[in-house]
Formats: sequence, C-alpha cells, structure tokens
Amino acid sequence: MVSVTAGEVQKELGLRNRIAWVCTALRAERFQLENHLRLKAESGPPSGMSTTVKFTFELVPSDAPIKNPLWELRGIAKGLFGKPGDWEASILKDRQDMIDAYEKMNRR
Repeated sequence: MVSVTAGEVQKELGLRNRIAWVCTALRAERFQLENHLRLKAESGPPSGMSTTVKFTFELVPSDAPIKNPLWELRGIAKGLFGKPGDWEASILKDRQDMIDAYEKMNRR
C-alpha cells in the first residue's frame, strides 16, 4: 500500500493552485492502470478537492506491460502503397489535381 496527499503531489510537481487537477488525476482510471495501482481509500474534506485529501493505493502486480494506444496504430497503412515510389506519385497527382481545379475555378 502507498499513501499520498494531494498537497504533497502538487508540491513535488512544482504546481500552484492546481489541486483540483491533482485530485482528478490521482482518481483517474488511466493513471491507475498505467502505474499498476488500485485506489483503495480516500479521505479528506467532503469536496474531495483539497491539499489534505489522502489517497491510499494498492500496488497491483502485472505480468503484461501497459500498451500505448499509439503503438496499436503501427503498420496500419502498410498495404496502402504497393511499391516504392507509389506514395510520391500519389502526392504529385493530388497536387496536379488541385492545380487543375484551381485553374478551372478561375476560368469561370
């Protein structure tokens, strides 16, 4: 188990007047998942937004590393262009199409 107060976190991060952000971040599911934590207890004033709010986390063991959603995009366009030079040809064609459309528009 690990316990921290929102005020300690704010101070260590060098923040000022950002206690609501700190409290919200510590409660966030994403923060807990990425750091292998589970919020077990929270104590403090009823507002839940104070430097004195104490968060108690349980460390959750994990065999699998947390996946970064950006890595899931890796290779998404792998089959988009068949051979070297296709991308460049596509860009040149798009540029020419834009020039042609612009010239046609100005001829009216």
